[in-house]
This record gives sequence, C-alpha cells and structure tokens, in this order.
Amino acid sequence: MTANLKAIPRLFSYFRKSQFAKSVRVLASGTLISQLINSLIAPLLTRLYAPADIGLLSLLNSLIIILTLVSAFRYELAIPMADTENRALNLLIISILMVFVSVFVVGMVLWSAPKGLDKIGLSSISSYALFVVVGLLFSGVFNALLYWCIRKKRFGIVSNSRILQSASGGVIQVMLGILHFQSIGLLVGALAKQIAGAFILIFSFFKNDGITQKIEAKSLICTMKKYRKFPLFSSWAALANNLGNYLPFFIIAKFFGAEKLGYYSLAIMVVGMPVTILGQAVSQVYLSTAKIYAENPAQVKILFTKAARYLLVTSLAIFAALFLTAEMIFPLLFGHSWYSSGLVVKNLTALFFFQFIAVPLSTNLTLLNRQEIQLAWDVLRLLIMLGSLIIPASLGISFFATIKIFAVSLSLMYILLYLTNIYFLNKS
Repeated sequence: MTANLKAIPRLFSYFRKSQFAKSVRVLASGTLISQLINSLIAPLLTRLYAPADIGLLSLLNSLIIILTLVSAFRYELAIPMADTENRALNLLIISILMVFVSVFVVGMVLWSAPKGLDKIGLSSISSYALFVVVGLLFSGVFNALLYWCIRKKRFGIVSNSRILQSASGGVIQVMLGILHFQSIGLLVGALAKQIAGAFILIFSFFKNDGITQKIEAKSLICTMKKYRKFPLFSSWAALANNLGNYLPFFIIAKFFGAEKLGYYSLAIMVVGMPVTILGQAVSQVYLSTAKIYAENPAQVKILFTKAARYLLVTSLAIFAALFLTAEMIFPLLFGHSWYSSGLVVKNLTALFFFQFIAVPLSTNLTLLNRQEIQLAWDVLRLLIMLGSLIIPASLGISFFATIKIFAVSLSLMYILLYLTNIYFLNKS
C-alpha cells in the first residue's frame, strides 16, 4: 500500500513531463473549452427549446455521426501510420473521395425512398434530408483532415477547431432560439459547427502542406489495396460501434417517447459527448505513436500502462463527483423540468467511467493490425446494447430501470475490451 502511495507523485510527474501527456493536454484543453462553451450554452437551449426539439436534433446528429465514421471507409485511420508522406497524402485524397461517394449515395437514398423511411419509423429524417447530406459532407471532410493533423502532430489546430465549432454553433442556436425558430434553430446551429470545423482544417492543410505531388490513379489504387483491411474490417467495426453508441436514441424514441428521449439526449450532450470526445483526444495521440510500435514493441506496452493509469486517475475524480452531484446540479442548471436528465446521468456514471478508460486504449488493436478482433467486439457490444434496451422495454420495465440494465451491460463490455487489448498486446 505504501509503495502504491509513493508511486502517485511519480505518476503525476510523468503526466507533467511526458510528450504523450502534453499532447493529450493540448487536445483535451480544446475539448474542455469547447465543452465548457457547450455547458454554458446548454441552460439557455433547455429554456429556448422543448425536449422534443432537442430529441430531433439528437436523432439527426446520431445518423450523421454513424455515417461519418464509415463515409471514408476508415482509410483516414491509416493516415498517421503511413510509412511515407506520399502514401499519407494518397490516403487523405482517397478518404475525401470516399466521403463524396458516400454523400452521393446517402443523398440518393434519402431523396428517392421517403416512403421506405416512413415505414421503418424514420419519417422525420426524410423531412430533413438536406441537413443530413450537408452535415455528412462537412463532417466527413473534417474527420479525414483531422487524421492528417494527427500525423503532423498539429494538435493545437484540432483544439482550436473544436472551440470554434462550439462557439459558432452555440451562438447561432441561441440567437435563432430567441427568434422562436424552434427545431430549425438547433439544426442550423449544428450545421454551422460542422462547416466551421471543416474550413479551419482545410485552411490549415493548404497553408502548411497543399498537394505537392502529382496524383496518379495507379498510385491511389495501390494504396487502397495496401490498406484494404481498413475498409474490410475497420469500417464495419466503426459502423457496429456507432450503431451501438447512437441506436439507443432511436430505441428510446420508439419505446418511451419524445420526452424521455429529450432527457436522455441532454444527459448524453452534457456528459456523454464530452466523455467520448476526450476519449478520442487520448486515442488520437495514442494512435500517433504507431511508428514507435514499429521500432520497439516494448515501448508501446510501457505507454499502454502509463496511459491506463492516467485515464484511471482522471476518470475516478471526474465520475465520482458526477455520481454524487448529477441529481442536484441538473435542475439548478437546466430548470426543474430537467431533473430526470440528472437521474439518467447518475445511472450511466459507471458506464461513462469504464468507457473513458477502455476506448482510447483500444487503438492497440489497430496498431497490432487486429481489426477483426475490434470488429468482433463491436458486433457483440451492438447485440448486447440492443438486448439490454429492447428486451426490458418490451417487457414493460420502466425507463430508468431499463437505463440501469443498459449501463451495467455495457460496462461489462468495456471491461472485456480493456482485457482483450491487454491480451493481444502481451502476445505481440
């Protein structure tokens, strides 16, 4: 016990001095500022918009996020790991081309098959097809350029883009809410976030890099073949992963109605999204160490252990405080009618805790070229998620009891993900 206590100062000294921790802090600082802006604006939004409006935004954003992370067929993940600058640029171009193809296909489906969407309960999405298509385009381009910035270690630009996204979108949402634009105000503001973020990274790319080589179709095809595991495995894993993250919005809307969806949506917007984005910040820095793995696998094992401790210490402090205060803070910040959102957050705290630790470190499966294992876990988690929500809801179990079952089930899945990464890392 004494030895463990003595190790704590050394651990914090590592956090202050290591390049990994510094990079995480740069990305996390932008994330924290952007989430602070969101948190300051959220009490205004809950007083300007109804729970049903926030629920609609969540449904449409969920669809865009699900589509975004497979829109480039996951070729963007390979950008930081490419062995040459030419290949990295090829991957960036391939990623953006795939985004345009995906946007075209999604647009055709949404505009040509509205009756089919109505039959599966997605009539609201067919009514906002333009929002989904434009949002997917800018979100996909942003995501591709994000991994280019990660390769170049331009974490400051990524942080600044997140801050601008939150500030611009939030201000527009508040202004349009004051003018009584209802749900349209939320949607226009959300679209402004995507456009602002994409333009910052586009400007950064052409200012610092640009396309300095001749782009040949043969070279692009060779690059696509070399990194074919990303569309074959990682894209399906990303789809399964994001269905697991965002299908709950659709399931809750179907079984518990728009009001309960609004409560769940606010909980995810205020707590769940910051947890996800902070986790992505750590994951992106971790991914940028791919070259270290190629040179010395032992270094990655050391990095994994230190990163796990970093995440454990951070998450214990954050989520213990959240569990104790959520029910009290939410009514104070967002109005008494949003008390139920605080109760949702309290029930999901354990899930957020394990997710925050396990997900950033799961990048190891990409580094180890074991995308098929990530795919298997993502599919299993999707099935567990569906069962933990649909079965209790179908049996008439209450909304909050269903949320507890959902939280416990997925917490076990994130523990399994963490242990899986340790197993394959030790085998390398």
